[in-house]
Amino acid sequence: MVFQKLLSRIPIRRKMWIMIGMTLGGCSLIGLVFFGFRTLEDQARFREVAQLEKSASLGRLHMLLLEARRLEKEFQLRRTQASLAEFRDRLHGRILAELSALDHLVTDGKQKDQVTGLGQTYRAYVDQFNAIADTYVSVGLDENSGLQGSLRASVRSVETKLNEFDKPRLGYLMLMMRRHEKDFLMRLDEKYVARMDERLAEFKDLLGKSRLRSSDVAEITTLMDTYHADFKKMAEGWLLIRDQDDKLDALFNGLPVTLNQLGADIQAAYEQARNRYQSVRRSSQTAIWVSFGFIVIATSLIARAIGFDMRRTITNLARTMGDLAEGRLDVEVQGTERADEIGRMARATETFQKTAVEMVDMREEERIREAAEAEEREKRHAAAATQHQQTHQLVEAFQQRVSAILNDFRTQFQHLQQLAETTTGTADLARKQNRVVGEASKVTQDKVAEASDSVHAMATSIEEVATQVHRSADVAREAVEEARTTTTIIEHLAEAALKIGDVVGMIHKIAGQTNLLALNATIEAARAGAAGKGFEVVATEIKNLSLQTSAALDQITEQVHSVQEKTDHAVTAISKVDTIIGDLDEITETMAGSITRQGETNRLIAENVQEASAAVVQIVSNFDQARQRAETMGEISAELLEATELLRRESQDLQDEVGSFLEQIDRNRGAA
Repeated sequence: MVFQKLLSRIPIRRKMWIMIGMTLGGCSLIGLVFFGFRTLEDQARFREVAQLEKSASLGRLHMLLLEARRLEKEFQLRRTQASLAEFRDRLHGRILAELSALDHLVTDGKQKDQVTGLGQTYRAYVDQFNAIADTYVSVGLDENSGLQGSLRASVRSVETKLNEFDKPRLGYLMLMMRRHEKDFLMRLDEKYVARMDERLAEFKDLLGKSRLRSSDVAEITTLMDTYHADFKKMAEGWLLIRDQDDKLDALFNGLPVTLNQLGADIQAAYEQARNRYQSVRRSSQTAIWVSFGFIVIATSLIARAIGFDMRRTITNLARTMGDLAEGRLDVEVQGTERADEIGRMARATETFQKTAVEMVDMREEERIREAAEAEEREKRHAAAATQHQQTHQLVEAFQQRVSAILNDFRTQFQHLQQLAETTTGTADLARKQNRVVGEASKVTQDKVAEASDSVHAMATSIEEVATQVHRSADVAREAVEEARTTTTIIEHLAEAALKIGDVVGMIHKIAGQTNLLALNATIEAARAGAAGKGFEVVATEIKNLSLQTSAALDQITEQVHSVQEKTDHAVTAISKVDTIIGDLDEITETMAGSITRQGETNRLIAENVQEASAAVVQIVSNFDQARQRAETMGEISAELLEATELLRRESQDLQDEVGSFLEQIDRNRGAA
């Protein structure tokens, strides 16, 4: 009841604006909820993507560290400046840049400490590798450089000088020292350094007992001391490399442990961010649906209340006006207490009712008066002869009475005419307002229909885009699978190449052992003297074959390393392609999910717009009925105005006739 009273005080135009305002406010509320939760979704998605970027950066760092390990082993195996330069000039800078990028991505305190520890361990590893590389360069990257070159030159000097003399025992001791030198290079055992010192003492003792000139003895002693000094420096370098290599392995082995711990922490943070993103998405959908349902229910209830109130009041008013037109003047006019246009129409109808009742009363009084006058005329004609004076008095009284009645009638008539004009103006105003409301409702209906068609077209386009995005996602997934298959095949090729390298290394060792056996055979042949000449020839041939085998194996090693380099480059390139396609697949899946959800939202909006269009059509129909009833009331008011005008003319004619009648009586009375 309170709500109906409140509605009755609000004009129709304002009610329409209230409905439009509620609709726009509801759309704004839904928009605010949508964009608010969209901001939360973007923040959660940003955190998820940040964790993915950390994981990707960690993966790239892992690959770069493996590449560094490969270049380290390649340098120790091949001892080339190219591998060392590639590590120092290209790879080291990339690893430092990736560590810096990962440090900027990480914000968690624990992860920050892990990245810092990882960087410190890597820098210690690089320092250790640089120390080993410098030692390798000092020792000699090949037989002709560094300490190895000096050792080879001193050996040739000693052997050249000894060949000038026929001293097989000195040559035998020299071969024994060369054997200890080779044994040390093969096994890196310090006992061979001690044996070299023993052979040197024996050599000097035997040289002192020889019958060579003192100048030759001094020169050979100097050359032998130089040879031993170069050997000890080289031995110290190789032993240092052995110890440093163990430290290098320990440092590198600590890197994967830290990487795995950091990767586990980043993966856990990623799962947490992903769960947060899914939770925000579900909350967003729930909030949007709740807001939409609340707005639809509230708007529907208010529109229904306004429509019901207007339909009920206008129907009652039309029924009352019909009863008045049929002559039933005792009906009750409802809605006069309303403050809107319908209330003004009801009050005008009530005024019309009162005027009609007064006219009926006046007609009844006129009829009674006419009956009394007729009876008086009969009496006057019966006593005309005897009551002429009474007749004169009655005529004068009649004239005064008729004048008073006509004046009263004229006053009531003017009042009735004013009421009729007021009713006509009210009806015209109601008709104009209903026409304006009807036109606005029709425009609203057309706009809602256009919006419905546009939403349907947009939904169709979104479904087509979603189909294409899903197809793109399928193609990207197929590309990922093919790239992974190719990566697996190339990794198998790389493993096979590594195995070939291991086999080549084993053959290198066998060739070295063969060369060592040939050297031992030469020593034994020299010890046997003339009886071992044939065995010495065979040993020389075996040594030559061993050298040829070593040369061939060096070429095979170069080819295997070339295959390994190309295979590693292919694995790296395909890994990058796999990562890029994987990112494209994830982005495509995200786009497909977003477009699918947008399509569902647009479909729901289209359905709601259709329901709103139907409601607007119903409102337009109700306003058309109200307009028709207002026009009917206007026609009735116009007819009432015409009737009052006709009554005015008839009263004027009556007044003229009464005046003529009285003048005729006066003339007749004067003649009598």
